[in-house]
Amino acid sequence: MMAGDTRQVSGGTRITIRAGSVRIAGWLDAGPTAQDFIALLPTTIAMTRWGDREYYGKVLLTPRANEGRRQEGFANGDIGYWVPGGSFALFFDENANPGISDLIVMGTITSDLALLAGLGETADMVIEVDEAAGAAPAD
Repeated sequence: MMAGDTRQVSGGTRITIRAGSVRIAGWLDAGPTAQDFIALLPTTIAMTRWGDREYYGKVLLTPRANEGRRQEGFANGDIGYWVPGGSFALFFDENANPGISDLIVMGTITSDLALLAGLGETADMVIEVDEAAGAAPAD
């Protein structure tokens, strides 16, 4: 279920994603893909909704970003990088019908996933390091 779905953080860098007045918290791990993405922050990405499962938008990362572990499928709340499309992605629902491969999961959304579900077909999302929160706590 999507509503109320939140995850616990285990290490990494806390981020904030803003789309208009909506603020979404998350974290990025210490892997090469996430670290390349963090180097771009703050950034604004024009995101497009794909069905009722994700928002995605193009990002330009270095070739090192492709070194992360690729997988098939996703979990609701994953923050990922889809290698073939060079896209940053936020997954909020439909993990039972994933239909995606070559995805590098680089973090997690820790806010209620219903916040994403309530956005429109497109959104300019500002992603930035959450300096106020500091580093995510380690296990």
